[in-house]
Amino acid sequence: MFRPKNRKRKRQAERSARHNPSRRLFLESLETRRLLAGVVNVITAAPPGDLKLDGDNSNNQVEVRAGAVTGQLVITGKTGTLLTLDGGPQSFSSLTVNGIVDDLFVDLGGGNDTFELGTAAGSRTEIADDVLISNDDDDENFIRNADIGGDLTVDRIVDGASSELTIKDTIVRGNTTVDNDGIGGLFDGDSKTVIEKSELEGTLTISNVAGDDTTIIVDTSVGAALFVRPPSVTTDPVIDISNGGGSSFTSITSKNDPATTTPLPPGTLNRPTVYGSINISNGDPVPPTIVVPPPTGGGALPTGLITTVDIVVVNSADVLGELNVDNFEGHSEVIVVDSKIGTDTKPATAPGGYGGPITVANGNGFDVFELNRSEAQYGVFVTNNSGAGQTWGSQSLVADSKVGKRVASGPAFSFVGDDGDDVFNINDSATGTTRIYAAGLSLSLLDGDDEVSIVGGGGNKIEIDSLMITGGDGDDAVVLQNALVESMLMIDLGADVDRLELRVLANELPNALIGSILLDGGVGADFFTIPVGIPFTNFETSIS
Repeated sequence: MFRPKNRKRKRQAERSARHNPSRRLFLESLETRRLLAGVVNVITAAPPGDLKLDGDNSNNQVEVRAGAVTGQLVITGKTGTLLTLDGGPQSFSSLTVNGIVDDLFVDLGGGNDTFELGTAAGSRTEIADDVLISNDDDDENFIRNADIGGDLTVDRIVDGASSELTIKDTIVRGNTTVDNDGIGGLFDGDSKTVIEKSELEGTLTISNVAGDDTTIIVDTSVGAALFVRPPSVTTDPVIDISNGGGSSFTSITSKNDPATTTPLPPGTLNRPTVYGSINISNGDPVPPTIVVPPPTGGGALPTGLITTVDIVVVNSADVLGELNVDNFEGHSEVIVVDSKIGTDTKPATAPGGYGGPITVANGNGFDVFELNRSEAQYGVFVTNNSGAGQTWGSQSLVADSKVGKRVASGPAFSFVGDDGDDVFNINDSATGTTRIYAAGLSLSLLDGDDEVSIVGGGGNKIEIDSLMITGGDGDDAVVLQNALVESMLMIDLGADVDRLELRVLANELPNALIGSILLDGGVGADFFTIPVGIPFTNFETSIS
């Protein structure tokens, strides 16, 4: 099912060859017409069992749907597109062919083409083995209510064009590959991929070049056929999305539909489930952008300097492995809501263990991270560009979430800022609880006017095993309220005018007798509110 196939080079050669089929498998034809512009050749005999659609350079539109019996397909030309059979002289508006028990190849040629496999209503369209779709210009592809027995590959073979793909109510029993990088990915082109209410039983790989790219995955499971214990071969990541330069939006989300979603088989999960890891890479702008930091002392971000924004949303998803997001230069947002990351409870060293953390690596730009009503059993690691002159800053929010239950050593949650103004908030709702387990929370804020707010919502306290905050130069502020720090509290805010407010009771902090508290405001006219009896250094002025 998952045998590798390199179809791209072979298909490009086939496009320039003339087909000379030896026999025909079709049974019916409808409405013979004169040969007009916009013609697609329907090839059924090279080799037998395959179906090939080979178009000219017009704007062709073709639909392929199920016939009355197994192996029968109905091909229809739309918006004036005509069909020929095996290079014959006659043309038709529709053809019915039999004996299609293997692969489907689609290359509608140049022009802005539209290809449709299956229909929204009616019988499910079955393709026994692989489907390969080659796009030349600005093409659109729709796959609906289909069952593909092998791999699905959508391949753009030229540069500088846009591509759009919609997969809905479909099962792909092999791997799904959306290759929009053209010939080497040298030029740009926008892309949009929407996958809804489907089951992709193998891996999902999407490759985009420079341009504005959108990927939306809704109510879809990925990689179920690969999840075995013990695994003979571990295939990871299960989802691998590479966006080139330009803005991008990647969303893996759910509408929380009922557990049985027609026409998918009974028992289909109502949350998108990824049976392995997710890798998302968002590339640098092309051409490179000259980056100028925001004004000294804050203020609005300058316009026209970094114009790309990469957004990743994971909403109501179960991911058995890890979530890796690599943001290069440009502003970014990574939002994880109502989701579970690293839900495989087997140890990472055990056979079949798929668990892993959330890892976000940001380049130069203003970066946003949010973890809300979610779980990350194997931890969270967020790193901003800490190189010289990187002063954009960042904003992070954690709310009603549990982090690091299965992290054995090191911080359960690690955050590294840049030399701009980093804002890090843990703000629970009145009924929620954030728990950061034994390995604790480590915040390295570097220079800039940084802010940390850890404030519970009232009903339950925020629980953190250990809390370590390190600041650099700049006016930093830390507020801790309605929170419980269990084993270690270390806060070193560095130089300049800092503010520390521990609006908690002494018994909500670690026992000072064992030396597990270090509070240091650094050099500067610092302000503090600290429970009586807690040791501290370099704080000059008390505030109430």
